[in-house]
Amino acid sequence: MFAKWKEKRAEKKAKNDAIAKSQYWKDHALLRSCLQAMRGSCTLAPVELHEAAIAVVNIAMQEDNWNRLEELIDIPGDFFGNTGFIVWNDEKLPVLKAPWILVEENLADVRAVADQTFLVSETLDRIIWFDRDGRIRLYSLG
Repeated sequence: MFAKWKEKRAEKKAKNDAIAKSQYWKDHALLRSCLQAMRGSCTLAPVELHEAAIAVVNIAMQEDNWNRLEELIDIPGDFFGNTGFIVWNDEKLPVLKAPWILVEENLADVRAVADQTFLVSETLDRIIWFDRDGRIRLYSLG
C-alpha cells in the first residue's frame, strides 16, 4: 500500500519539477527582454535542431580550436549565413532560431541573457562565442 502511494508521490513530484523547468524560461526577465528586442522575429528551434546546435557547441568546446577576435567587426562577412541559432550556457533556456541581421542589431540584449552566448550558423558548421569575459571567439569546421 505504501509502495503505491510512494510511486504516485514520486510521479507527481516529477511532473511538478518538469512543469517548473518549462516555466523557468518564460519567467526569465532577460530572455523576455531579448525576445521583445527581437520583435517576434525569432522562433524556438525545433527539437532536433535544438539538440544539434547544443551538440555542435559541445564538440567545439571539447576541441578547443577557437580563433580569438578583438572586435565583432573582425568577423568575415561570409562567416555567417542569413539565419542562425542562439544558444546560451543555461540549459534551461531554449535554443532560438533568428535572422543574423536582427541578432547583430540586438547583440547587447542577446548577450545579456546568460554569461556565455553562442551564435551557431544554420548549417551548424560555424560558431561565434561570446565568453563570460567579453571575448569573441570563432569556430569553423572548414
